[in-house]
Amino acid sequence: MFKISTIIVVVFISTTLKVNAQCPVTPIGLITQTDIDNFSTNYPGCDTIPVGADVLISGSTITNLNGLNQIEVSLAAIEIRNNSNLTTTSGLNLLYAGSDLIIRNNSKLIDISSFSNLDTILGEFTIRTNSLLTNLTGFSSLKHVGMGAIVRDNAALTSLNGLNQLTSVEGILEIVEHPNLTDVSALSNLLLVTGDPLEGALVIDLNTSLTSLNGLGNNNTEILGDLFITGNTVLSDCAVQSICNYLNNPPLGAVSTINLNLTGCNTEAEILNQCVFVSIIEQNNYDVLSVYPNPFNTQLIFDWNGKNFYELKVTIHDLTGKLIYEQQLNSSTVLNTEWINKGSYVISMVDDDNSFSKKMILIK
Repeated sequence: MFKISTIIVVVFISTTLKVNAQCPVTPIGLITQTDIDNFSTNYPGCDTIPVGADVLISGSTITNLNGLNQIEVSLAAIEIRNNSNLTTTSGLNLLYAGSDLIIRNNSKLIDISSFSNLDTILGEFTIRTNSLLTNLTGFSSLKHVGMGAIVRDNAALTSLNGLNQLTSVEGILEIVEHPNLTDVSALSNLLLVTGDPLEGALVIDLNTSLTSLNGLGNNNTEILGDLFITGNTVLSDCAVQSICNYLNNPPLGAVSTINLNLTGCNTEAEILNQCVFVSIIEQNNYDVLSVYPNPFNTQLIFDWNGKNFYELKVTIHDLTGKLIYEQQLNSSTVLNTEWINKGSYVISMVDDDNSFSKKMILIK
Protein backbone atom coordinates (compact mmCIF):
# COMPACT_ATOMS: atom_id res chain seq x y z
CA MET A 1 0.00 0.00 0.00
CA PHE A 2 2.84 2.38 0.80
CA LYS A 3 4.45 1.89 -2.59
CA ILE A 4 1.17 2.50 -4.45
CA SER A 5 0.48 5.65 -2.44
CA THR A 6 4.00 6.90 -3.11
CA ILE A 7 3.55 6.42 -6.86
CA ILE A 8 0.22 8.29 -6.78
CA VAL A 9 1.83 11.19 -4.94
CA VAL A 10 4.76 11.33 -7.36
CA VAL A 11 2.44 11.28 -10.38
CA PHE A 12 0.27 14.00 -8.79
CA ILE A 13 3.28 16.21 -8.10
CA SER A 14 4.68 15.67 -11.60
CA THR A 15 1.31 16.46 -13.20
CA THR A 16 0.92 19.56 -11.06
CA LEU A 17 4.35 20.82 -12.11
CA LYS A 18 3.49 20.32 -15.80
CA VAL A 19 0.24 22.22 -15.42
CA ASN A 20 1.95 25.07 -13.59
CA ALA A 21 4.87 25.29 -16.02
CA GLN A 22 5.11 28.69 -17.66
CA CYS A 23 6.40 28.73 -21.24
CA PRO A 24 6.53 31.41 -23.90
CA VAL A 25 3.56 31.27 -26.28
CA THR A 26 4.88 33.63 -28.96
CA PRO A 27 8.36 33.96 -30.54
CA ILE A 28 11.08 35.20 -28.20
CA GLY A 29 14.60 36.55 -28.60
CA LEU A 30 17.36 35.75 -26.13
CA ILE A 31 19.93 38.39 -27.04
CA THR A 32 22.12 38.69 -23.94
CA GLN A 33 23.72 36.31 -21.48
CA THR A 34 21.34 37.74 -18.87
CA ASP A 35 18.38 36.64 -21.00
CA ILE A 36 19.81 33.13 -21.07
CA ASP A 37 20.56 33.07 -17.34
CA ASN A 38 17.08 34.33 -16.45
CA PHE A 39 15.13 31.92 -18.65
CA SER A 40 14.28 29.50 -15.83
CA THR A 41 13.15 32.41 -13.67
CA ASN A 42 11.02 33.97 -16.39
CA TYR A 43 9.62 30.60 -17.50
CA PRO A 44 9.65 28.33 -14.42
CA GLY A 45 9.19 24.63 -15.11
CA CYS A 46 9.17 25.09 -18.89
CA ASP A 47 10.75 21.95 -20.33
CA THR A 48 8.79 21.93 -23.62
CA ILE A 49 8.75 24.93 -25.95
CA PRO A 50 5.29 24.94 -27.57
CA VAL A 51 4.40 25.34 -31.23
CA GLY A 52 4.61 28.97 -32.30
CA ALA A 53 7.09 30.05 -29.62
CA ASP A 54 10.17 30.13 -31.87
CA VAL A 55 13.38 30.88 -29.97
CA LEU A 56 16.15 33.05 -31.44
CA ILE A 57 19.45 32.95 -29.53
CA SER A 58 21.59 35.76 -30.87
CA GLY A 59 23.93 38.16 -29.10
CA SER A 60 27.56 39.12 -28.74
CA THR A 61 27.55 38.75 -24.93
CA ILE A 62 26.27 35.16 -24.96
CA THR A 63 29.03 32.72 -23.97
CA ASN A 64 27.02 29.71 -22.77
CA LEU A 65 23.50 28.30 -22.73
CA ASN A 66 23.48 26.90 -19.20
CA GLY A 67 20.35 28.85 -18.30
CA LEU A 68 18.35 26.74 -20.78
CA ASN A 69 19.09 23.43 -19.10
CA GLN A 70 15.45 22.74 -18.20
CA ILE A 71 14.42 22.56 -21.89
CA GLU A 72 14.15 18.98 -23.16
CA VAL A 73 11.73 19.27 -26.08
CA SER A 74 11.06 22.04 -28.58
CA LEU A 75 8.01 21.98 -30.81
CA ALA A 76 9.02 25.37 -32.17
CA ALA A 77 12.06 26.44 -34.16
CA ILE A 78 15.31 27.11 -32.31
CA GLU A 79 17.91 29.25 -34.02
CA ILE A 80 21.38 29.78 -32.56
CA ARG A 81 22.79 32.49 -34.77
CA ASN A 82 25.34 35.31 -34.83
CA ASN A 83 26.78 34.62 -31.38
CA SER A 84 30.34 35.86 -31.74
CA ASN A 85 31.50 34.66 -28.32
CA LEU A 86 29.58 31.41 -27.90
CA THR A 87 32.01 28.48 -27.59
CA THR A 88 29.63 25.71 -26.54
CA THR A 89 25.96 24.78 -26.72
CA SER A 90 26.29 23.10 -23.33
CA GLY A 91 23.14 23.69 -21.32
CA LEU A 92 20.70 23.20 -24.20
CA ASN A 93 20.23 19.45 -23.91
CA LEU A 94 17.45 18.77 -26.41
CA LEU A 95 15.97 15.28 -26.61
CA TYR A 96 13.55 16.05 -29.44
CA ALA A 97 13.18 18.85 -31.98
CA GLY A 98 9.72 19.09 -33.50
CA SER A 99 10.65 21.95 -35.79
CA ASP A 100 13.81 23.63 -37.15
CA LEU A 101 17.21 23.55 -35.48
CA ILE A 102 19.54 26.12 -37.01
CA ILE A 103 23.11 26.68 -35.81
CA ARG A 104 24.63 29.42 -37.94
CA ASN A 105 27.40 31.98 -37.91
CA ASN A 106 28.88 31.31 -34.47
CA SER A 107 32.53 32.13 -35.05
CA LYS A 108 33.95 30.62 -31.82
CA LEU A 109 31.69 27.60 -31.46
CA ILE A 110 33.69 24.38 -30.99
CA ASP A 111 31.48 22.20 -28.81
CA ILE A 112 28.00 20.95 -29.79
CA SER A 113 28.02 17.84 -27.60
CA SER A 114 24.88 18.94 -25.74
CA PHE A 115 22.85 17.51 -28.65
CA SER A 116 24.22 13.99 -28.23
CA ASN A 117 20.82 12.57 -27.18
CA LEU A 118 18.84 14.20 -29.97
CA ASP A 119 17.61 11.57 -32.45
CA THR A 120 14.96 13.48 -34.43
CA ILE A 121 14.71 16.93 -36.01
CA LEU A 122 11.32 17.22 -37.71
CA GLY A 123 12.07 20.56 -39.33
CA GLU A 124 15.12 21.91 -41.12
CA PHE A 125 18.56 21.07 -39.74
CA THR A 126 21.15 23.68 -40.64
CA ILE A 127 24.71 23.87 -39.38
CA ARG A 128 26.37 26.67 -41.31
CA THR A 129 29.27 29.11 -41.10
CA ASN A 130 30.66 27.96 -37.77
CA SER A 131 34.30 28.55 -38.64
CA LEU A 132 36.00 26.61 -35.80
CA LEU A 133 33.82 23.51 -35.84
CA THR A 134 35.91 20.49 -36.95
CA ASN A 135 33.28 17.72 -36.78
CA LEU A 136 29.65 17.03 -35.93
CA THR A 137 30.14 14.53 -33.12
CA GLY A 138 27.58 16.35 -31.02
CA PHE A 139 24.86 14.77 -33.18
CA SER A 140 25.88 11.18 -32.56
CA SER A 141 22.28 9.99 -32.01
CA LEU A 142 20.62 11.83 -34.89
CA LYS A 143 18.67 9.43 -37.13
CA HIS A 144 16.00 11.45 -38.92
CA VAL A 145 15.70 14.97 -40.36
CA GLY A 146 12.27 15.99 -41.59
CA MET A 147 12.77 19.06 -43.81
CA GLY A 148 16.29 19.11 -45.19
CA ALA A 149 19.81 18.92 -43.78
CA ILE A 150 22.18 21.74 -44.71
CA VAL A 151 25.84 21.44 -43.77
CA ARG A 152 27.49 24.44 -45.34
CA ASP A 153 30.50 26.76 -45.08
CA ASN A 154 32.10 25.41 -41.91
CA ALA A 155 35.70 26.28 -42.69
CA ALA A 156 37.45 23.92 -40.25
CA LEU A 157 35.19 20.90 -40.80
CA THR A 158 37.31 17.89 -41.81
CA SER A 159 34.72 15.11 -41.61
CA LEU A 160 31.03 14.49 -41.04
CA ASN A 161 31.74 12.33 -38.00
CA GLY A 162 28.75 12.59 -35.73
CA LEU A 163 26.21 11.87 -38.44
CA ASN A 164 27.01 8.15 -38.33
CA GLN A 165 23.49 7.20 -37.21
CA LEU A 166 21.67 9.35 -39.77
CA THR A 167 19.39 7.15 -41.89
CA SER A 168 16.85 9.49 -43.49
CA VAL A 169 16.58 13.07 -44.71
CA GLU A 170 13.24 14.30 -46.03
CA GLY A 171 14.11 17.11 -48.36
CA ILE A 172 17.53 18.18 -49.55
CA LEU A 173 20.91 17.09 -48.18
CA GLU A 174 23.59 19.74 -48.77
CA ILE A 175 27.31 19.31 -48.17
CA VAL A 176 28.70 22.57 -49.49
CA GLU A 177 31.69 24.92 -49.20
CA HIS A 178 34.11 23.11 -46.91
CA PRO A 179 37.74 23.78 -47.83
CA ASN A 180 39.08 21.16 -45.39
CA LEU A 181 36.49 18.38 -45.67
CA THR A 182 38.20 15.13 -46.71
CA ASP A 183 35.81 12.41 -45.53
CA VAL A 184 32.07 11.79 -45.94
CA SER A 185 32.07 8.17 -44.79
CA ALA A 186 30.08 9.04 -41.64
CA LEU A 187 27.03 8.92 -43.93
CA SER A 188 27.43 5.19 -44.58
CA ASN A 189 24.11 4.38 -42.84
CA LEU A 190 22.11 6.85 -44.93
CA LEU A 191 19.16 5.03 -46.52
CA LEU A 192 16.91 7.77 -47.88
CA VAL A 193 17.08 11.32 -49.21
CA THR A 194 13.64 12.25 -50.49
CA GLY A 195 14.67 15.51 -52.13
CA ASP A 196 13.00 18.85 -52.64
CA PRO A 197 11.17 19.69 -55.91
CA LEU A 198 12.98 23.02 -56.24
CA GLU A 199 16.40 22.40 -54.69
CA GLY A 200 17.04 18.74 -55.50
CA ALA A 201 17.99 15.82 -53.30
CA LEU A 202 21.76 15.70 -52.86
CA VAL A 203 24.18 18.57 -53.36
CA ILE A 204 27.94 18.09 -52.94
CA ASP A 205 29.56 21.33 -53.99
CA LEU A 206 32.74 23.36 -53.46
CA ASN A 207 34.46 20.98 -51.06
CA THR A 208 37.96 21.66 -52.34
CA SER A 209 39.88 19.01 -50.35
CA LEU A 210 37.45 16.14 -50.91
CA THR A 211 39.01 13.42 -53.09
CA SER A 212 36.49 10.61 -52.70
CA LEU A 213 32.84 9.95 -51.88
CA ASN A 214 33.85 6.66 -50.30
CA GLY A 215 31.32 5.72 -47.61
CA LEU A 216 28.52 7.97 -48.88
CA GLY A 217 25.50 5.77 -48.29
CA ASN A 218 25.39 2.10 -49.26
CA ASN A 219 23.79 -0.34 -51.68
CA ASN A 220 20.34 0.32 -50.16
CA THR A 221 20.49 4.12 -50.30
CA GLU A 222 17.69 5.84 -52.25
CA ILE A 223 18.17 9.36 -53.60
CA LEU A 224 14.80 10.54 -54.91
CA GLY A 225 15.53 13.80 -56.68
CA ASP A 226 18.11 15.85 -58.55
CA LEU A 227 21.81 15.21 -57.93
CA PHE A 228 24.50 17.90 -57.97
CA ILE A 229 28.21 17.04 -57.67
CA THR A 230 30.03 20.20 -58.70
CA GLY A 231 33.04 22.35 -57.95
CA ASN A 232 34.94 19.80 -55.86
CA THR A 233 38.27 20.49 -57.52
CA VAL A 234 40.20 17.38 -56.36
CA LEU A 235 37.30 14.93 -56.32
CA SER A 236 38.08 12.01 -58.64
CA ASP A 237 36.29 9.07 -57.00
CA CYS A 238 32.50 9.22 -57.12
CA ALA A 239 31.91 5.57 -58.02
CA VAL A 240 30.38 4.53 -54.72
CA GLN A 241 27.43 2.19 -54.65
CA SER A 242 24.80 4.81 -53.79
CA ILE A 243 25.85 7.09 -56.67
CA CYS A 244 26.30 4.19 -59.11
CA ASN A 245 22.81 2.91 -58.34
CA TYR A 246 21.36 6.40 -58.79
CA LEU A 247 23.03 6.99 -62.16
CA ASN A 248 22.18 3.54 -63.45
CA ASN A 249 18.51 3.95 -62.54
CA PRO A 250 17.72 7.64 -61.91
CA PRO A 251 14.37 8.68 -60.45
CA LEU A 252 11.75 9.68 -63.02
CA GLY A 253 12.31 13.27 -64.08
CA ALA A 254 15.46 13.73 -61.99
CA VAL A 255 18.42 15.71 -63.34
CA SER A 256 22.05 15.03 -62.49
CA THR A 257 24.58 17.86 -62.76
CA ILE A 258 28.18 16.67 -62.50
CA ASN A 259 31.02 19.00 -63.45
CA LEU A 260 34.01 21.07 -62.31
CA ASN A 261 35.45 18.12 -60.40
CA LEU A 262 38.65 16.20 -61.19
CA THR A 263 38.81 13.70 -64.06
CA GLY A 264 37.02 10.53 -63.02
CA CYS A 265 34.19 12.47 -61.44
CA ASN A 266 33.72 15.25 -63.94
CA THR A 267 30.87 13.76 -65.96
CA GLU A 268 28.18 11.17 -65.51
CA ALA A 269 29.91 8.98 -68.10
CA GLU A 270 33.22 9.04 -66.19
CA ILE A 271 31.51 7.91 -63.01
CA LEU A 272 29.59 5.14 -64.78
CA ASN A 273 32.83 3.87 -66.31
CA GLN A 274 34.28 3.56 -62.82
CA CYS A 275 31.10 1.96 -61.50
CA VAL A 276 32.04 -1.21 -63.39
CA PHE A 277 34.65 -1.83 -60.69
CA VAL A 278 32.36 -1.25 -57.74
CA SER A 279 30.94 -4.77 -57.95
CA ILE A 280 34.32 -6.39 -57.24
CA ILE A 281 35.29 -4.15 -54.36
CA GLU A 282 35.52 -5.68 -50.90
CA GLN A 283 35.37 -9.25 -52.17
CA ASN A 284 37.46 -11.57 -50.02
CA ASN A 285 36.94 -15.30 -50.16
CA TYR A 286 40.17 -16.15 -48.40
CA ASP A 287 40.37 -14.46 -45.05
CA VAL A 288 44.12 -14.73 -44.47
CA LEU A 289 44.76 -12.16 -47.20
CA SER A 290 44.80 -8.47 -46.34
CA VAL A 291 46.25 -5.17 -47.53
CA TYR A 292 46.62 -1.98 -45.50
CA PRO A 293 46.64 0.87 -44.46
CA ASN A 294 43.64 2.59 -46.01
CA PRO A 295 44.04 5.37 -46.90
CA PHE A 296 47.73 4.84 -47.73
CA ASN A 297 50.56 7.21 -48.51
CA THR A 298 54.11 5.97 -49.11
CA GLN A 299 53.60 2.22 -48.75
CA LEU A 300 51.15 -0.67 -48.92
CA ILE A 301 51.51 -3.79 -46.81
CA PHE A 302 50.35 -7.06 -48.39
CA ASP A 303 49.85 -9.54 -45.60
CA TRP A 304 49.52 -13.30 -46.05
CA ASN A 305 49.06 -13.83 -42.27
CA GLY A 306 51.55 -16.67 -42.12
CA LYS A 307 50.40 -18.52 -45.24
CA ASN A 308 52.51 -19.10 -48.33
CA PHE A 309 51.08 -19.15 -51.84
CA TYR A 310 52.47 -20.23 -55.15
CA GLU A 311 52.54 -17.23 -57.47
CA LEU A 312 49.71 -15.18 -56.02
CA LYS A 313 49.18 -12.27 -58.43
CA VAL A 314 48.88 -8.76 -56.98
CA THR A 315 47.44 -6.01 -59.17
CA ILE A 316 46.62 -2.34 -58.76
CA HIS A 317 44.12 -0.70 -61.15
CA ASP A 318 42.90 2.86 -61.19
CA LEU A 319 39.15 3.33 -61.37
CA THR A 320 39.17 3.59 -65.17
CA GLY A 321 40.49 0.03 -65.30
CA LYS A 322 44.07 0.97 -66.21
CA LEU A 323 46.66 -1.44 -64.80
CA ILE A 324 49.11 0.44 -62.56
CA TYR A 325 51.05 -2.42 -60.98
CA GLU A 326 51.29 -6.21 -61.37
CA GLN A 327 53.54 -8.67 -59.59
CA GLN A 328 53.65 -12.34 -58.63
CA LEU A 329 54.25 -12.73 -54.89
CA ASN A 330 54.29 -15.70 -52.53
CA SER A 331 54.80 -14.09 -49.15
CA SER A 332 54.00 -10.94 -47.22
CA THR A 333 55.67 -7.83 -48.56
CA VAL A 334 55.77 -4.04 -48.38
CA LEU A 335 55.30 -2.07 -51.60
CA ASN A 336 56.69 1.44 -51.94
CA THR A 337 53.93 3.61 -53.43
CA GLU A 338 55.64 7.01 -53.61
CA TRP A 339 55.61 6.74 -57.41
CA ILE A 340 51.80 6.36 -57.63
CA ASN A 341 49.66 9.45 -58.11
CA LYS A 342 47.10 10.51 -55.52
CA GLY A 343 43.68 8.97 -56.09
CA SER A 344 41.55 5.84 -55.64
CA TYR A 345 42.56 2.35 -56.73
CA VAL A 346 41.36 -1.24 -56.71
CA ILE A 347 43.93 -3.52 -55.08
CA SER A 348 43.56 -7.24 -55.89
CA MET A 349 45.28 -10.47 -54.87
CA VAL A 350 44.29 -13.51 -56.92
CA ASP A 351 45.35 -17.12 -57.50
CA ASP A 352 43.50 -20.08 -59.04
CA ASP A 353 41.22 -20.56 -56.03
CA ASN A 354 41.30 -17.39 -53.93
CA SER A 355 40.66 -13.68 -54.41
CA PHE A 356 40.78 -10.44 -52.49
CA SER A 357 39.81 -7.03 -53.90
CA LYS A 358 39.54 -3.75 -52.10
CA LYS A 359 39.06 -0.12 -53.02
CA MET A 360 41.75 2.03 -51.43
CA ILE A 361 42.68 5.70 -51.40
CA LEU A 362 46.17 7.15 -51.87
CA ILE A 363 46.70 10.49 -50.11
CA LYS A 364 49.75 12.74 -50.38
